[in-house]
Formats: sequence, C-alpha cells, structure tokens
Amino acid sequence: MAPYLYLQESSNHADFLMPRMIPMKEKRPPASPPANDLHNALTEAGKAWKRVKDYDKRRWNDWTMVIGPGLVKAKAEATRLAGRPDGGGYNRAMAQLLEEYGLDDMAKSSRADAIKCSENLGAVEEWLLQQPNRDALNHPTTVWRGYQKSAKQQDEKDAAKAESKSARDKKEHAALRDELERALDEIEQLKAHIEDLHAEIAQLKAEVEKHKVEADWQKRTARMAAGQAQQKKARRKTQEQAASEE
Repeated sequence: MAPYLYLQESSNHADFLMPRMIPMKEKRPPASPPANDLHNALTEAGKAWKRVKDYDKRRWNDWTMVIGPGLVKAKAEATRLAGRPDGGGYNRAMAQLLEEYGLDDMAKSSRADAIKCSENLGAVEEWLLQQPNRDALNHPTTVWRGYQKSAKQQDEKDAAKAESKSARDKKEHAALRDELERALDEIEQLKAHIEDLHAEIAQLKAEVEKHKVEADWQKRTARMAAGQAQQKKARRKTQEQAASEE
C-alpha cells in the first residue's frame, strides 16, 4: 500500500482545520524490457550458439540475426540491473544471464565482437558487400577486425586526402601571395613612374614659361627698336626738310 502524506486544510473558519490524505509517489527502479522478449531472444541465441558449436559452422546469419541481438539485449539487461555498463555488478549480472541460456562458454572476444557487429550492423554489412571473400567472413571477430582495419585505412586515406588538399591549398595560397607581391611591386613602380612624369611635366612647364618670357621680351625689344628706328627716320627727314628750306 502506498504511503500517504497528511496535510491540514483550512475551512472558512480560522479555528477549524481538516486533515487531508494525499498519496505519495513511490520511487520505482528503471523499467526492464518485457520478460518474454528478453527470454525469447536469449533462448534463440543459446540455440544458435549450440548449432555453431555442434556443426562447427560459422554461419553469419546466426551471429547477426540471433546471437548478436540476444547478446545486445543481455548487455542492456545487465546494465539496467547494475546501473552501469561495467564493474562487478554488471559482470555478475551478465555472467548469470549467459550461464542461464547456455552462452557462458563463448569466448569473451567473440561475444564482445558479436555485440559490436550487431550495434554497427549497417556499416558492417555495407563493408561486407564490398569484400571479394565475403563467404569466408562469417565469424564476428574476423569480420569486426576486417571492418575496423578497413575503417582505419579509410580514415588514413581521408586524412591523406585532407592533408593533400591542405598542401594544395597552401601551394595555391603561396602562389597567390607571390602574385599579389608582384602586383604590389608593379604598382609601386607605376607610382614612381608617375612621379617622374609629374617632375618632367613641371620641368617642361617651367621651360615653356621661360621661352614665353623670352619671346615676350624679344617682341618688346623689337617693338622698341622699330619705334626708335621710326623716330630716327622722322628726325632725319625733318633735318633734311630744314636743310632744303635754307
């Protein structure tokens, strides 16, 4: 029976208190998977494991369709009971389940690799489809090690590809930087050339102004000389006229 929490509830009159019982929520352990589901999965896993041992056949379907999923459920149940996926409590709960369903004589590495294959079945199956010796790959340890090696090689290829791309990017960056530096040098050279042109223009303007002043002076001098010549001519003419009159 659930415990009750007693509260006092006030009525309209300040001097009258009425007790009221409120049921308290009980703390429950984490929910477990349906017993029949766990039992059926482990029962079938035990049968499949017996077939593998009795007939000495490593059938991939037994590992992936029956044994692996059963071990995954056993792992989940042991984790639920222990409250964590490792430690003494987990190991004891897992050992009890394995013994109960005839899976306790399976090699620890085979059991661990079967769980890993089941938990990553999509990627593992995709890798298997690409293998030329697929029929020979029928044990979880062989498959998982091959898959892990392939995944590592792929990671190394991806890393090399990324490194190669990085090297190409650095090379392109260096080329662009050199091109930019050359362009900046050309700009500086053009700026210097423009300054030289400005200096030449200023010099030409000064020479033009000088020639203009000289031309003006020559014109004034010529006008003055012409005026003086006319005056001299006029005086001579005057003198000649005066002399003829005498």
